[in-house]
Amino acid sequence: MVLTLDIGNSRIKSALFGPSADLVETKTWTSGSWRELTDYSTNHSTTFVIYSTVADEPPTSWSELLAKKGISLKPLTHLSPLPFESQYRTMDTLGRDRIAALAGAIELLPGTNCLIADMGTCLTLDLLIQSEDKLASSEMESNSGKAVFMGGNISPGLHMRLRAMHRDTKRLPMIEARPLDDMLGLDTSSALLHGGLGGMIYEIEGLFDRLSSNFTDLRLLITGGDARLVQKHLKPASLLQPHLVHYGLYQISTLYAA
Repeated sequence: MVLTLDIGNSRIKSALFGPSADLVETKTWTSGSWRELTDYSTNHSTTFVIYSTVADEPPTSWSELLAKKGISLKPLTHLSPLPFESQYRTMDTLGRDRIAALAGAIELLPGTNCLIADMGTCLTLDLLIQSEDKLASSEMESNSGKAVFMGGNISPGLHMRLRAMHRDTKRLPMIEARPLDDMLGLDTSSALLHGGLGGMIYEIEGLFDRLSSNFTDLRLLITGGDARLVQKHLKPASLLQPHLVHYGLYQISTLYAA
C-alpha cells in the first residue's frame, strides 16, 4: 500500500492507494497527528509514504520511526523523479501542489493536453502538453517523450478576491460565496459576487479559449476547494477531481521503484 500526504498549515490530507493503483480511502488529520499516522500506516501494511508540504517538514522522529518499521518515506520536491519535463524557469519555486497536480493529470488523462485549474487560496492555471503532434506544432521539443509543463498563471482565489474588496475599502461588505443567478449583479452584494466569482470564471474560460486555438483537443481539469462551485458556471466541459494532488503523488511514487 502507498500512503500519500498533502500537508497544509492546519491539517494533513491523506490518501491510501492499493496494489492496483486504486484509491482505497481518504482521510483528514489535524496538524501534528504523526503518531496516529504511524499507526494508520502500520495497520494498512503501508510500504511507501510520499508527501507534499506547504508548511513545516514532518518531524525527524517520525521519519526515523517509519524507517524502523520498514516504511520508505519520500518528500516531493522539484528534484523528485517526475513524469514530465518543464519549460518553467524556476522549478525550485514551483509549488509542490502544482507539481503533484501535473503528475495527477498524467495519471488520470494520459496522452491528453490539459489546462489544470486549481481553485484554492490562489487560482493556478497550468498547461500540460502530452500529445506529440501538438508538442511539435508549438515548436517545443521533448527528447524523452515525456509530457511537457509549458507554464502557468497564479491569481487570487475566490475568497481572497472577496476578502480584498472588503478589507481594502471602507464601505464594501464581506460576502459569502454562493452560486451566481444572473449575468450581472443587481445590488452591491451580488455585484461583489459577480466580480469575484464571475471574474474567476471568465479568467478560466478566457485562457482556455485562447489556448484552445493552438491546442484543439485541450481538456479542462479542475480541482481545489472552490472547484465544485465554479464548475456549475463554466462553459467548457470540465473534469472535476478533488483528489488530483494525491493521484499525482501516487504517480510519482511509482517512479521511485522504476
